Amino acid sequence: MKKMRLQLASPRTQDVATIDVGCWRCLPRRSQRRWFLDYVQPADLLNDATKAASRKASLSVRDLLVRSFLAGGLLAYATSLVFIVLSQNVVPIVGAILFPVGFVILVLLGLELPTGNFALLPMGWAAGEVSFLGMLRNLGWVYLGNEAQTLLPQDKKSP
Repeated sequence: MKKMRLQLASPRTQDVATIDVGCWRCLPRRSQRRWFLDYVQPADLLNDATKAASRKASLSVRDLLVRSFLAGGLLAYATSLVFIVLSQNVVPIVGAILFPVGFVILVLLGLELPTGNFALLPMGWAAGEVSFLGMLRNLGWVYLGNEAQTLLPQDKKSP
């Protein structure tokens, strides 16, 4: 049986792993190789998520409403684009590729969707970075702004 053991090199170099491959004939016995791994430590990911939650909780009501209002509109346009493309008898994978473009635009513009806040803000509250009332305030205003966008009358032009 071939055995492979993965060990972290040292606390200072957490992005470097040492792999001990001792049973392969093409390599000298008990040789060690250093591979650079491209990943984020789970603790760093959680720290970044709690910081993002505290930033989101500190936004003003006006910012929350505007960002959530615009996010709903852009996501509606992305959904409409997918339906238009799929109605043209195009391969469905094209629609599956186009829909995430709407989410990428939302992230790049820094807009607010309730689904992202439902994930981040409770994590910030559990970590002690966000107060319970601050979390409810943010979730309520973002949800209200997103729903307000859906209540706008749609322009129905007939050809």
